[in-house]
Amino acid sequence: MISKNKFDLDSILVKTKRYKNKIQAESKFPSSKLKLQTEYYFEKGTLQLIRFTEISDGFKKYDAKKVTEFYYVDGIKVAEKVRSIIPGILAELGVPKDTDKAFGYNKNWTTDFLLNLAEQIMRNATE
Repeated sequence: MISKNKFDLDSILVKTKRYKNKIQAESKFPSSKLKLQTEYYFEKGTLQLIRFTEISDGFKKYDAKKVTEFYYVDGIKVAEKVRSIIPGILAELGVPKDTDKAFGYNKNWTTDFLLNLAEQIMRNATE
């Protein structure tokens, strides 16, 4: 590990760990008590991937989560992918149409919000 850092972004408490080709961040939102994990992956100093993971608050013991990924080539975002990961035991019950509502994911954490948050975290983590 190269460095650790803690800082606040408005009311969000952020802890980061910086490695040679990776930055990990955990953001805590005190008002909702939710946590968001962020990982940045680099190759030769160039950003390749940002991955956000939101753990389902109501289904923690089943490891249900929502993963949002942003892919980059030469510093330009070229793709994004949003997936809900539902463990087999829950999938057997059927997958709801609105997984965000069913699993309690934060509807305000849009891709625009996540990209803005990613930029702020990276700026603070690399200072």
